Parts: sequence; structure tokens; C-alpha cells
Amino acid sequence: MLRSVVRGNGVAGANMLEVAVCSDSELFRAGILQYINSQPGGAVLVEAGGNLFELVETLKPAAVVIDGHTHFGQLAEFVGAPQAGGTPTPPMVVVGLPTAIDAAVTLLCGPVRGLLPADCRPPDFHAAVRAAVSGDYYLSAKVFGPLLAKLNDVTLVPQNGAGLTGREAEILGKLAEGRSSADIAALLSLSKRTVGFHISNILAKLGASSRAQAVAYAYQSGLLRPPTGLGKP
Repeated sequence: MLRSVVRGNGVAGANMLEVAVCSDSELFRAGILQYINSQPGGAVLVEAGGNLFELVETLKPAAVVIDGHTHFGQLAEFVGAPQAGGTPTPPMVVVGLPTAIDAAVTLLCGPVRGLLPADCRPPDFHAAVRAAVSGDYYLSAKVFGPLLAKLNDVTLVPQNGAGLTGREAEILGKLAEGRSSADIAALLSLSKRTVGFHISNILAKLGASSRAQAVAYAYQSGLLRPPTGLGKP
């Protein structure tokens, strides 16, 4: 059921946000509302529960905060479903979710831009929402650490179905390890400019708009393969 719009105590402007909260928990919604409205400049919070599809279609918020404990299944369904009428999908921040690598990668391949544990600090939450609205990603240390540790063990599948060159496939593997362009350049004895050129080609060939999406797509499509049992919580 959609609920009323609650306006913060700030002055409308560039720093104002319109955030929808998708949760069945009144305590969760109240906590998010209290924090957002306590921030300098205020905020606009659209408080909602129930159906994520209805929320996005009807309210068209700038961002959605999702309770991973009550709506994780619905979120996974949303990520895999085409949106009717070409409705733009807002960036999403998930608070509280399983740490299984397959679940995390699938979410990051879709509209999810922030992954936070249920006990995240308020500043982390605020940073995640701002990053999501800006088109960036935000992973808390508690989420990123285990995720990176598991991705470090990802290996490339010999069959190359995306038209990547051998060097591009190698660099994609390094991206999956969380390596920066400078790290990759040093490891492969290449210039940073050459690495950047290869990464641009990888994104174009995979149809990805970011490194995270490229790794997520490659993992899902089989270009990257996790070790046996990686997807288990």
C-alpha cells in the first residue's frame, strides 16, 4: 500500500531528494524517515510499503531504499523483469541482504547502486543514497570485503563468447579482482592509457556502462566462472 508524502524541514533545491522506501516494517520506514529529514537541507521522503513495481510506476522517485529482509525476493523479480511503458528505473539502495555472491552480482547488474548491511552507520546510508542518485555505486565495507574476497577467486572460462581479445579477457579478470587501472597496468606491464583503451573496448563489447556492470554481465553469462560452491551463503 502506498502511503503519504512526508516533506522534510529543508528548503527545496538541488540538495533535495525524493526517496521512496519499500518495506513492510513500520520501524524500518520510520528510521529512514527520521534520518533523512535530520540532514542539512532536508529531504522529501515518499514512504511506501508493499509492491515495488507499483511504487516505481506510480511515484517515480529519484531513488528507492529497499528493505532487503522483507523485499529481497521481490527485488530479484524486479531486476529480471522488463518495465512496462518504458518507465525509467530509479537507482536503488538495499539495506540488509544476503551476502551470496550470485545474489549481489545480479543486483549490481540491475538498478541497484548501493548495498548496505542492516546495521550500517547513518553516514554510510546517506553516502549510498547520494551516490546512487549521482549514478555511482556505494558498497559498505561489510559488504565489499566478503564480495571482493570471493571475486578474487573468479577465473576466466576458456570459451570466449563476447568477442573479447585475449588481452581484454585478461583485463576483465583483473577488474573482477577489484584491481584499479594503475594496478592492472603494473601487473601486465602496460601503460595506464593502454589499459583504459582495453577497458573501453570491454565495456563496448559487453554493452556495459560501468566496470561493475561489465563484471556482473560476464559473471552471469559465463565469461567469468566462480569456484564450486561460491554462490552458497
